[in-house]
Order: sequence, then structure tokens, then C-alpha cells
Amino acid sequence: MAATLFEECGDALFLFDPDSEAILDVNPATERLCGFAYRELLTMQITYLFRSPVSGGLNRLRNAFKHTGVFHSNEDFLLRHQQGGVWLPVNLTVNRLHTRIRTLGLITARDVSERRQLEERVFRLAAIVESSNDAICGEDLDDTIVSWNAAAERLYGYTAAEAVGRPVYLLVPPDEEGRLRAVLERLRHGEQVPPFEALRRHKDGKLIPVSISRSVIRDIHGRIIGTAAFHRDIRARLRLEEGLRQSQKMEAIGQLAGGVAHDFNNLLTIINGYAEILLTRPDLGAWARPFVEEIAKAGQRSASLTTQLLAFSRRQVLEPQTLNINERIQGIENILRRVIGEDVTLTTCLASDLGPVKADPGQIDQVFLNLAVNARDAMPTGGKLTITTANVEISDAHSNGHAQAPPGRYVLLAINDTGIGMTPEIQAHVFEPFFTTKERGKGTGLGLAVVHGVITQSGGHILVESQVGRGTTFKIYLPQVGEWKATRKSHPRIEIAPRGNETILLVEDEDGVRRFARRSLELAGYRVLEASHGGEGVRIAEQFEGPIHLLISDVVMPEMGGPQLADRLAVLRPDTKVLFLSGYTDDDVVRQGLQAADLNFMRKPFSMEMLSRKVREVLAN
Repeated sequence: MAATLFEECGDALFLFDPDSEAILDVNPATERLCGFAYRELLTMQITYLFRSPVSGGLNRLRNAFKHTGVFHSNEDFLLRHQQGGVWLPVNLTVNRLHTRIRTLGLITARDVSERRQLEERVFRLAAIVESSNDAICGEDLDDTIVSWNAAAERLYGYTAAEAVGRPVYLLVPPDEEGRLRAVLERLRHGEQVPPFEALRRHKDGKLIPVSISRSVIRDIHGRIIGTAAFHRDIRARLRLEEGLRQSQKMEAIGQLAGGVAHDFNNLLTIINGYAEILLTRPDLGAWARPFVEEIAKAGQRSASLTTQLLAFSRRQVLEPQTLNINERIQGIENILRRVIGEDVTLTTCLASDLGPVKADPGQIDQVFLNLAVNARDAMPTGGKLTITTANVEISDAHSNGHAQAPPGRYVLLAINDTGIGMTPEIQAHVFEPFFTTKERGKGTGLGLAVVHGVITQSGGHILVESQVGRGTTFKIYLPQVGEWKATRKSHPRIEIAPRGNETILLVEDEDGVRRFARRSLELAGYRVLEASHGGEGVRIAEQFEGPIHLLISDVVMPEMGGPQLADRLAVLRPDTKVLFLSGYTDDDVVRQGLQAADLNFMRKPFSMEMLSRKVREVLAN
């Protein structure tokens, strides 16, 4: 009976002499496990076939067998395989056998290769779970957290010891609990649930938007024993999406501003032009002249406003110019007051001898607007906004206190508010794109990033100083480009340019602008051929028998634009010169293949004097 059990046992059995450790007998399972033939095994010793991965393992086996006659390994031993260099993991049990003749030892070796492979797979899986950037949470069927990886600790602030054993609703806001219960119920019934987005609660109470994927956990028999949740932080993605939506919104506003500017510039051309014509009339009544002068001033201010609106919508080609920051502040001050509201007091303290800087006027106006909006949001119950300018000279000894600006002469622009202030942690990120402390939907985090970009591109430097509860100051340093020479402003004297006698083909689709331009040119002595669109202009050029010295055409017109009309006339009348007009933005002009700085281009609104002088300039070249 014992011999039969020895032969049929599934584990490898080794009968050995305790004194010499020589192998006396083995069962068939031993041959199958290690690959050696029966006769080979009977020539070997235990110490040749077995080794311990732990130092002193075989000695512990010998001592235990010697003193107790029993040994069971807590760690796996290795069994030599017939294939050279291969060792198999086995679990050993050693027992003492007493016969009538002598005492023997019996080793039972159980192959644990599959168990080791399974353990390695489990270890790798655990390592993957722990190294995942997504928070992974396992729950049992009672909705109790049973596993919690490192990413979950980082995302929600709870350690594994704090989270495991607590209900999963620990993370769920009250208004989201019903939704989660329904999801878990569907999973327990074997249904698949698509990924969804939700809010989950951090340990400090803050709500975090996450994308959640859920699945069931099954045992080896396929029974559902729990659920697993994969939580991905989507705050960065939402900020990018909000930034994209804001960019698209600004693009739409820019397009709208461009169209409005075109119509507005046409109207201003008519208003300002006729006011100018009236002011040139010596017979204009003394009682009427002040009123016409006010109309002209209002028209000029309106033209300046159009330029500012286009700059804010970033629809202009940016061109740095030498400018005085004080004049930009004074020009935009009324707009800033409307932006910050009546409960915020705006005060300016401007240096009278402020040096000039080189920057794009539209960009600088954008800086003022963005900082004013930022200050207004920091003072929800009102406060004071102060804008200060000064000349400063930075030496090596003081560079670190002035935004790391290199030594030199600068114009300092300081914008101070009495708002809620910022912590040092927020200040460290304040110029990063899409960083915002405002509620979702209340801000994109782009305003201060734009300010930083504008100042940097202008060769300047910016720093922020702030204390919680005591307000914030933004200090901007722009390099000076020389001494500013103030000019005394006086009302320009309106004069008519020298008279001409050439023939001009005027093509303009806006009736009021065309009539004003025609009258202005006729007052200057020119003969004017008038057309309301490009096709009519071509017909006139084909039928008119005399010379046409100059084509004046709007750039953007229905069916045939100014550049296309000029190309047609270049074939019909190669000697005809061209002057383009446009009330559209620089972007629209560039798309037509022109440059705003070209000699043969003039922007609307224009005056009678401007038009006459420009015509003489083009005809003379």
C-alpha cells in the first residue's frame, strides 16, 4: 500500500540517507518534474539537486531534520532541472521515516511555478495600479472602499489607511449620491456603464471635476464581488476647453468689430468730412462755427474710439511705435472708468517728464484693459484703483528689486488696487496661461498671460506684489528710448491742398462716402468719374475717351474688389495710378493682398484735406 502511494503521488518524492544525503529512491513524478532519469537521480545527493535562495536555507533544513525529524520550508527552494542552468521553484517538506533496519529521510517537493507566475502577475498588476496616474478605487458589494492607490491619495488627499474601510460616498457630494447609487446598481446586475463626468469631493471639501470609468470585479467563478472605479482629473482639460471657447468667442467678437468698424468708418468719413468743408467756408456764420467745431471734435474722438475697439479685439496688424504712456492712459481713461464700474475710484498719478517707450499702442491699451478688469474682479465690493507712472534708472545693485530687469533707464507703470490680494502660492502662477482662481465660467486665466506676453515682447519686465487683504500692485518696466519732448497742442488749421486738374475715376459702394469724396475732389479742381461698384468702373474706363490719371477705389466691394478692379484697369489703361480706400481692419486689407503702409493706401475715415494731399502725393510719384 505504501509503495503504491509512493509511486502514484503527484508531488516529487525523494527517499534519502540522512548521513550521506545520497538519494536512495524517487517516484515517477520526480522524473517528470526535473527531467533526470531514475538511474541518474540515484547517483546524486540532495545538496546537488536542491539549493536555497536564502542564505543558510539548507543548514536550517538539516538542523530541523536532525532535532525534530520534520522540516517545512517557509520560503521556496530551487530544484535543479536536467536542462542546464534551469532551476524550478518548489515548496519542501522533510519527514523522518523509521524502518526496522534504519532511519531514512523523505523529501516532498511540490512544484510552485504556476503559483510563482500568478504571484508575479499579481505583483505586476499591483505595480501598474500603484503607478497609474489615474486614481483607482476598489469597492465591495456594500460600497465600502477596499483598495486605494497612490494616485487616489494625490487626487483626493486621503491616505489609503484613511480611505479603506469607509463608504465610497465619502467622495460624493450630496446631490451626486443618487446618480452613483443608480450606476452601482446597474453594475451589480451585470450592465455596462459608459464613462461619465462628475464632481468628487477632496478631503478639504473642494470639489474636483473628474472623468470616471467603472467596471465590475469578478471572482474565479465569474461572480460579481465588487466594483472598480478609475478617476481622471479633468481640471486642466476643462481649462483648455474654456480657453478655446473664449478664443472662439473673441474671434467672433473681432469679426463683428471689423464689420462694425467698416460701417462706422464710412459714417465718420461723411460726418468729419462735411464738418471740415463747413469749417473751410469763410461765409460760415459766427453763431454756427462753434457747433460745427464740436461736431468735428466728436467725430475725431469717435475715430479714435474705433481704433481702440479694433486693438482690443486684436484685429490690427501690430506695429511698435514711439509713444508716451501718459498719453495712452489719458486716451483710454474714460473706457477704464466704464470697465471698473462706479464703485471703484480711478486715480492717476502721472510723471510730467515721463520718457518715451517703443511699443504697439493697441497692445499697451490691451494691457491697461486687462489689468483694470483683473483689479475690478479683486474688488467685488468696490475700492480704489491707482495708476502711477515714473522714470526710473536701474543699477546692478538694485536689479533684483525691479523684476530682474537689466541695468538701464525705464518707464515704470504701477497699477495698484485695494482688493482681496493674493497668497504667495497664487502669485507664483499668476502669469501662467489658463491659471485662474475664479469660479468655473467666470474667467479663462488668459488676461494676465496676455499682459505678460505683451510686456515681454515689448522688451519690458513685469512683477506682482500682493498681500492677502491688502491689495495688489503690478509693476511694469518698459525701456526708455530717448527724451520725450512735449509738444504744445493747438487746433490744426484747415487748408486746402494745391488744386489739380486731372481726371479721377472714383469707385465706392457706400453712397455717402462716394458723394463726399467726389465733392472734396471737385472742390480741389479735379474732374471726377463716379461709379458705385467695380463692374461700373470697368465700363466707364472702357467708354471714357480722355485719359484717366488716377483710380480711387474701395478695397472691399461686392463682386469685384479694389485690387481686382485695379488689375483690369492695368490692362485697359496701364498709365492710370491707383489709390485704395478702406474702412475695414488691417487683417481684411492684408487678405486682399495689400499692405496698410503702402503709398497707395488710405484708411477711412479721411478728411477733405487728407484726401486732397494724398491724391497729389500719389499723382506726383
